[in-house]
Amino acid sequence: MENLPVKIIGSHGSPYSMKMLAVLRYKRITYQWIIRGSKDDPNPDIPVNLIPIIIFPGKDGSYSEATIDSSPLIRILDNVYPNRRVTPVDPVLDLIDTLIEDFGDEWVTKMMFHYRWTYEEDIEKAGTILPLWGRLAISQDDHNFMKKMFSERQISRLAIVGSNEVTAEVIENSYLETLKVIENIISKQDFIMGQRPGSSDFGLFGQLSQLVLFDPTSSEVAMKTSPRTAAWCYDMQELSGINVIEGNWISYESINQTLGPLLDLVGKYYVPFLRANAESLENDEDTVKCVIDGKEWVQSSFPYQGKCYKHILEKYFGLDKNNREVVDKIFSETGCENLFEN
Repeated sequence: MENLPVKIIGSHGSPYSMKMLAVLRYKRITYQWIIRGSKDDPNPDIPVNLIPIIIFPGKDGSYSEATIDSSPLIRILDNVYPNRRVTPVDPVLDLIDTLIEDFGDEWVTKMMFHYRWTYEEDIEKAGTILPLWGRLAISQDDHNFMKKMFSERQISRLAIVGSNEVTAEVIENSYLETLKVIENIISKQDFIMGQRPGSSDFGLFGQLSQLVLFDPTSSEVAMKTSPRTAAWCYDMQELSGINVIEGNWISYESINQTLGPLLDLVGKYYVPFLRANAESLENDEDTVKCVIDGKEWVQSSFPYQGKCYKHILEKYFGLDKNNREVVDKIFSETGCENLFEN
């Protein structure tokens, strides 16, 4: 099985595709990169049209069913290919890593979508380039049609992720704060989780690969605000060459001093939304309404983020008494402790 490549079907413009491609490279797993919608796309049967799609090789030379969803995929990869783990074995670190990864996947993605489909320069670039990946040999008329269709469809989805005139300030403030916090962390250590990357590093990188390296407005903000984050994003694309020392994760004693401001951001922006979204789903409501950073937040309720919240709760309440006390101490006064209140 190890001699056969993992197939990853995605797009350069998909943050989750870039996240998983970086994981495969870091873990030194042989892979085939296939652009979704290209002539080489096997178009596997999947329940929803999401990317990236991972297809694992079998021992008999055949390939298994297509798999989606980056966070579970990372755990599968760590189980199947245990070298150079991305997820900590330590349950306390694993919970913290999972929460920060989730913040990247589900909150920083709001920043990515907002910047890409709000500002004219960004809309023009994304609308022009994204339809061309894997489809270079198309007529200008077809390209113009795809550009218009793709842009209009994505712009119409802004309300789904929560981007509007009221929430724009919250989203952009949270982006600035996230850049500054990451700048400070990586001025002290190479990665979020210490001297080796965790799933949180890849979760944040996936979204920042677009915000910092592709979209014009947000990349300009990043260069002015956090040049280290820009350099870190370039490094994160290809980590196959770094040496990994087992146990080089952040220590408990360093978490609050180093990651405390990042946990504060999670507690400030993401936790209120997670709780409100869960309540909305529980009450079978279509709309989430809450207050984030003193501003009203309104968006469609999101079942997947309800699933994310449930997964975090399961990890927390699955801890033994001693480990839960450690987590409680770390999360105290960050706002993250509110995740576990009734």
